Amino acid sequence: MKYIKFVIFFISAIIIFTIYQITSNNCITYLALGDGIAKGQTPFDTFGESYADNIYDYLSTKKETNNNYKTFTKSDYRITDLINDINNIETTKTEENLTITYMLKQADLITISIGSDELFYKLKQYNDKIKIGNKQKIIEYIDQMFIDMDNLISTIRNYNKKPIILVGYYNPIPFSQTNEVTIDSIFNYIDLKFNELLDKNIYYVDIYQIFKNKNQYLPNKNNVFPSLEGYNLISNEIIRLIEEKNII
Repeated sequence: MKYIKFVIFFISAIIIFTIYQITSNNCITYLALGDGIAKGQTPFDTFGESYADNIYDYLSTKKETNNNYKTFTKSDYRITDLINDINNIETTKTEENLTITYMLKQADLITISIGSDELFYKLKQYNDKIKIGNKQKIIEYIDQMFIDMDNLISTIRNYNKKPIILVGYYNPIPFSQTNEVTIDSIFNYIDLKFNELLDKNIYYVDIYQIFKNKNQYLPNKNNVFPSLEGYNLISNEIIRLIEEKNII
């Protein structure tokens, strides 16, 4: 009798494990978090496809993906806003009434692009005076941004230990309006701060260089958001990283 019970238990365990392997290996939950760049804001104040849509399509060629991937993106999202939404789970839900913390727990891959509103505002605010000494004020602001970014990652890690890809920033101000050497040094500092956040399962995509001196990807001088081709540039860099590091 004990032998029969053991055989039944053993067979049941194999069936359960097989079902788990089949379902877990054939579904990816992708979660994009962030501001207007993650959402797909265009240079003309409409919304279209962002890099996140391209990542979703790419992942869909591999496995079934989750359709709520872009629910938690907002055009004016700040780093602290996202932290607050995670800490106050009732404030943000999907159409299916799923909370942001639930989606975080389910996610197999998270991409984050946030903080561009704050950074772009400071760059534009000090644009006329960057050459005469306001670089330090921008650096101090960046330092605070990355304190918030570190806090955001720690908050997410309370719910999810899976891969996170951090998307960097581009410069929305034409070099003809300011000092290229100074702007380069500011974005080199941003690159350094992003790299300080990385660990075994956190990755970073630097997009400053792929946008540099390519005004065709930022076609509206009065708007900081990229064209569809610009979003494609970002997604290509993310996909290259995913494949290079075998992230998914």
